[in-house]
Amino acid sequence: MWNRLRAAVSGMVQGTLLRGARSGRRQRRTWSTEAVECRCLLSGTAIGDLVQTYPVTVQFSELGHLGDARVFGDTLIIPVTGNDGSPVAWTVNLTTGVSETLVFPGNGNVSGVFQRNGEFVYTGFLNTATGRKITYWDASGEHQTNALGDLWDVSAAGRTVGTRAGVDAFYLDVGTDNAVILPGISGMYGGVNTITNDGRFIGGGAFDDDLNAVGIVYEQQANGSYALLDVQYVTPDGLSLLRMDVVDGPDGPLGVGVYADVNGAIQTGLWNVADGAYKAHLGSGYATSAVYRGGYLFVSTDQRIVTATDLATLQTETYTATTLFGSAKDFKRGSLFVTADGNLGVVGTDPATKLATVKTFKIPQNTAPVVSAWDGTAAFVENAQPVVLDANALVSDGDSSDFAGGSVTVSVVSHGEAADRLSVRHVGNSAGQIGVSGNGISYGGVLIGTMTGGSNGSTPLVVTLNSAANAQSVTALLRAVTFQNVSDSPSTQTRQVQVTVADGDGGSSAAVTKAVSVTAVNDAPVILTFDGSVTYTENAVPVLLDTNASVTDVDSSNFAGGTLTVSIAARAQSSDRIGVKHIGTAAGQIAVVGTNLRYGGVTIGRFTSGTSLVVTLYSNATAQAVQALLRAVTFSNVSENPSSLDRTVKVALTDGDGGASNQPTKTVKVVPVNDRPVVAGFEGTVSYRENAVPVVLDSNAIATDVDGLNIGGGVLTVAITANGHTSDRLSIRNVGTGAGQINITGSTIKLGDTIYGTFSGGTSGFSPLVVTLASSATTASATRILRALTFANVSENPSELPRTVRVILTDSGAAKSIPARKTVSVIAVNDAPAINGWDTSLSAVGNANPMLLDSSVSVTDVDSSNFDGGKLTVWISSQGHGLDRLGIRNVGNSTGQIGVSGSSVQFAGVLIGTFTGGTSGTVPLVVTLNSAAKKSAVNALLRSLTYKFAGSSAVQVTKTVSVRLSDGDGGFGIPVSKSLTLQRTL
Repeated sequence: MWNRLRAAVSGMVQGTLLRGARSGRRQRRTWSTEAVECRCLLSGTAIGDLVQTYPVTVQFSELGHLGDARVFGDTLIIPVTGNDGSPVAWTVNLTTGVSETLVFPGNGNVSGVFQRNGEFVYTGFLNTATGRKITYWDASGEHQTNALGDLWDVSAAGRTVGTRAGVDAFYLDVGTDNAVILPGISGMYGGVNTITNDGRFIGGGAFDDDLNAVGIVYEQQANGSYALLDVQYVTPDGLSLLRMDVVDGPDGPLGVGVYADVNGAIQTGLWNVADGAYKAHLGSGYATSAVYRGGYLFVSTDQRIVTATDLATLQTETYTATTLFGSAKDFKRGSLFVTADGNLGVVGTDPATKLATVKTFKIPQNTAPVVSAWDGTAAFVENAQPVVLDANALVSDGDSSDFAGGSVTVSVVSHGEAADRLSVRHVGNSAGQIGVSGNGISYGGVLIGTMTGGSNGSTPLVVTLNSAANAQSVTALLRAVTFQNVSDSPSTQTRQVQVTVADGDGGSSAAVTKAVSVTAVNDAPVILTFDGSVTYTENAVPVLLDTNASVTDVDSSNFAGGTLTVSIAARAQSSDRIGVKHIGTAAGQIAVVGTNLRYGGVTIGRFTSGTSLVVTLYSNATAQAVQALLRAVTFSNVSENPSSLDRTVKVALTDGDGGASNQPTKTVKVVPVNDRPVVAGFEGTVSYRENAVPVVLDSNAIATDVDGLNIGGGVLTVAITANGHTSDRLSIRNVGTGAGQINITGSTIKLGDTIYGTFSGGTSGFSPLVVTLASSATTASATRILRALTFANVSENPSELPRTVRVILTDSGAAKSIPARKTVSVIAVNDAPAINGWDTSLSAVGNANPMLLDSSVSVTDVDSSNFDGGKLTVWISSQGHGLDRLGIRNVGNSTGQIGVSGSSVQFAGVLIGTFTGGTSGTVPLVVTLNSAAKKSAVNALLRSLTYKFAGSSAVQVTKTVSVRLSDGDGGFGIPVSKSLTLQRTL
C-alpha cells in the first residue's frame, strides 16, 4: 500500500482499482475517464465562468463518511469511511487522473492527513471495546494513543482537534498521548470542527445542556497552548450558532457559521473571527465545506450548491451541482479544496449511486493593471512642503475601461513612523488636473474617487475609485501622490513606498515600491514663557528670573556642546549679577558645586557668571535638565545705590548641533532701598575737666551714606543716654568763619558763608542737641558738624559718673544710622572754700574783754558738704604783738551755739574740731575740723572768733587780722583780712 502511495503514476486512462476489505479479500473495481468541459454561465459579474481544468473525472465508490479533501502537490487525498465501516483514504493524481484506494486496519474513521518527513500520516479513530481510540497510520504501521474521542480535523503540522466522549474539546500532536482539553468548552456538547493549516486558529461550535449553541474560536499562544477568543458570535437575528468552521482569508481567519433563523430554517453566514462581526449571508442550507481562493470565499452546502463570495464587495454568485457536474450531486463534509496551482476542487456525491466525483475548475482572472515608472528615489527635507513621489508614474490596464470599485493603495512598507503622511496634492480643476476637496478626488473637475488613511506611517492611503476613473485619470492621480513627515525629529531611514492599483474587476497590480529619502533638519531649541517681569529689591537675596520657563528641542536628546547664555540686553549696570541658585541634589533639582552645575546629582555643565551667565552644557544636559537650570537662574545687584531703571534680561540657548533658540526677554524691576547713613569713628572716651572749656567729642568722627541720598534735610541727634545731669551741655564749637570752618551764629550753622543747618536743645543732660540739616547738606558737611560737637558741664560740683553720648544721623528718607556712642569721663575739680564779709574794720583797747572779730562773716564751699580734715586759721598778719590773743568765744551748747571746752570746739553740743595757738600775735589760732564741721558750724565758728590785747598799749597800732579756711579735700580758700586798730591806753 505504502509503495503504491508513494509511486508516481502517470500515463494511464484506464485501469483497475483494488480496495482492501476488512476480511483481507481484494475486490476489483474499474474506473474510467471522460473528457468533459464544464462551463458555468453566471448571472453576475463577480468571477465569470468556472472552467474545468483537467479532461478527467475521477469517481470513487463505496462512500461512507467523507473527510476533508486535501492536496499535496498534484495528489489529492480524501479520508473516508467505507460503507462497511473500514477506514479508507482515496488518492488521485490531479494531473493524470490516476487514483488509488487505501484501506487501513480496523473499524473506524480516517479524518485527516498531513505530511511528515516526506511520509503521509493519516489520523482518525478506531472503535474498540473501551471506546473510540485515537489512532494514526504512517509508514511504520498503525499507532494508538491512550486518548479516547473523535477526531475532526488535522493541521499540516499534525495537530489534531476533536471531542472526547462527546463533551470536551481537545487537541493533541500526532505521536503523543497527551490530549489537552481546550479551555471554555468543557461541559458542552458538539465539537470543534476545523483547524487552519498554519495551526494558529481553530474553531467550531458546541452546545450546552440547555442546547444553547455558540461559535467557538481559539488562538494559539506563544507557548503553544490555545486561548479561547473572548468574542461573541451571533446571527443577524441575535441567535446562537450551530457550528462554525474557520477559513484562512486574505486578511486573517474568517468564520463560516451555520445557524437556524427565527423560522428554524438553516442558514450559512460569514463572520470576522477577530471581532465577531457578522459580514454577509452566504445562502440557505447547512455549510459542508469552505475554502478561500483568489479573493473569493467558496462555500458548499447540503442544498447542492456552491457559492462564491467576493470578499471585497461581498457579492455572491451561486453554482448548482448540476451546473458543475452535469447532474445532481450531494456535497458532503470537506467537498471543497484548492489545488497546488490555485484552482478550485469540488467533490460531489451521486445520491443514487453513492459514487463520489472529483472535478477541478479554473477561475478566470481579470487582467491586472500595471504600475510602471514608479521607481528611483524621491527626497523629502524636514519641514518642507509635501513632495510629489513620482511625476512620471504610469498606470495601464489592458482590459478595463474604467476602475469602478477599484482602488489605489499607497503604503509605507518599511521604516514608516507615525509622523509620515501620504496624501494627494491639489493641482487644479482644469482638464487633466487632479483636484482635492475634503476627501474627494477629481480629475478635470469630475469626481473619480474618495480617499482615506495615509495619516500615519502604518495606515495606507487608499483612494476608492468610481466609474469615472480610468487609466488616464488614475495615472494623474498617482502622479499627484505626496509624501511628508510632520515631525521635527523625523527618522532619516529611507522609506519604501509601495503602490498597488486594483481595477474593480478583481485585478490588482503587482506591488511596486519607491525609495523616499528623508533629510532631517536640526530644529532649534525653543524657550517659552520666559516673559513678564520680576522684581528685585536692593540687598535682597537673588531673585529667580522665571520659575515657569520651559525648554524644548524636538530633535535633540541632549545639548552636548551647547550653551545657555543669560545677559542683560538693556540698561545693564556693572553691579548687576546673573547667577544660578543652588536648589538641591535630589532628583529634578539643580545643584551648584563650584563652577559645575548638576541636575539630580549628575553634572550637566560648567558656568561663568557676573554681569552675564554663560553655561557650557554637557551630554547629560537634556531638555528637562536645561529647563530646570533656566528656572534656577537668578538676578541680583551688589550696589548699595543701584539704578532703579528696569533691566531687560535676554536668554539664548544653542543645542550643540548648530541650532540656536529664540531669544526671549524678561523685565527685571529694581527697587532701591534707602540705605541708612553711617556714623563711624565716634567711639572711645573723651575727658572733660570741671570748669574747662567745652571739649570736642570726637575730631575723627565721619558721616557716610552709601547711596548718597537724602542727607540734606536730615537730622543729627546728639543725646546723653546715661548719667546725664541738668548741668551738662551739648553744643557745637564755633571754629571760625573761614572756608570749611564751622561758624555758629545764634542757632544757625554755617560752613564758610553757606548755611548747612540749624540746631536746638543740648541745654541740659536731658535735652538732646538736635541739628536739622539744610537741603544742601552733604555727608562731608555732616562730618564737619560731627567733629565740632562739644560737651561741657556748668556745675561747680559736677557728677563724675561717665556720660554716654549717642549720635544718630537720620536722612530725609527717615533712614536712621545705627547709634554711635561715645563715653565722656567728667573730672570734678575741688573748689576752695571762700570766706565772705570779713571786711569791717575794728577798734580795740588793751586789757579789755575779748571782742568778736566779725558777727556777720560767712563761709561758702560749692563742692564740699563738710570740712572734715580742713583747718580754720586766724592770725595777726601785721603788727602782731606778744600780748595779742586770738580765741573762740564759748557761747553754749544749744542749737546754733559754739561751745568751747579745753581745746575742743562744739556746735550745738557736737564736737566739730580742736584748736591750738592764738596765744600771741605771732602764733596763729588753728582749728582742725572734723566731719561734723558743716558749713553752718563753720559759719558759727567764724562768728565766735575773738581778739584781746592782754596789756596796755603805749601807742595806737593798726593791726591786720587774716583768716583762711581749707576744706579738707585739698581746697585752700583765699585768706581774707580786716583792720583792727589798737588804741593807746591812757
